[in-house]
Amino acid sequence: MSEDKATANVIQPEPEPEPEPTPTPQTVHLYANYTALTASPEEFILRFCLRDFNDPSKATELARVFVSLGHAKRLVIALARSIKSYEELFGEITADPLQRLTPEGRTRLGVKGSK
Repeated sequence: MSEDKATANVIQPEPEPEPEPTPTPQTVHLYANYTALTASPEEFILRFCLRDFNDPSKATELARVFVSLGHAKRLVIALARSIKSYEELFGEITADPLQRLTPEGRTRLGVKGSK
């Protein structure tokens, strides 16, 4: 029997539905404009920070989130899918926020150099 026929007869489990997160009174809402990433053999550690606009070499850590390796991979897939959908509707997201500044915005913020 060919491998295709053998695998065609295997019953595949139904994927589990994605849970809908429910906020609680303890839910914390944060804004981060910088994320530092480190890893251990068993998990990834995401450090969500607020970068100082006046001194980009400084960032204040707001939260540290530990995720399993499998969850990190699922997160990357979900983010890639969401970014693709967003960009199809609204255009490309630039990773460098200074690229989005207009000439007037660059002048008002004192940003040197050209786009």
